[in-house]
Amino acid sequence: GATPLTARAEIRLRTRQVEGEHFDRRHGTQTLESPSAAAGKFIGSIQSGHHLIFEHVNLSGIKTITARVASPSDGGIVQLRKGSAKGALVAEIKFPPTGEWEKWVAPQVQVDDPGGIADLYCVFINPKGSGPFMNLDWLRFDK
Repeated sequence: GATPLTARAEIRLRTRQVEGEHFDRRHGTQTLESPSAAAGKFIGSIQSGHHLIFEHVNLSGIKTITARVASPSDGGIVQLRKGSAKGALVAEIKFPPTGEWEKWVAPQVQVDDPGGIADLYCVFINPKGSGPFMNLDWLRFDK
């Protein structure tokens, strides 16, 4: 006379290269289309303090992180943080101006194994001012 047992599970698999537009949540920014982007879309209209959230990212064994970015005149910083926009710093990727909105570069930074599964906040910082200053195409996590 017992009722049937039911369960549900969800597994999200991410490739080591994560398209910016595959975020789970965002603060600011826009998703824009362009043939210059790896998958035809990128994150644009990025201002200092905007961020993207990628939930449940497995950071175990990560040795380097690369970001494909463009910035016409300011350059900037992409910070990757665990748990919140002010959480523990996993990586800080600095990049110079590229001269055009869609002239892409892919700076890479080495990291100590941040370990574990976490919500990863991708925070954008413009140390030179305000207003839109960069675009993000993708992030790549390498072991």
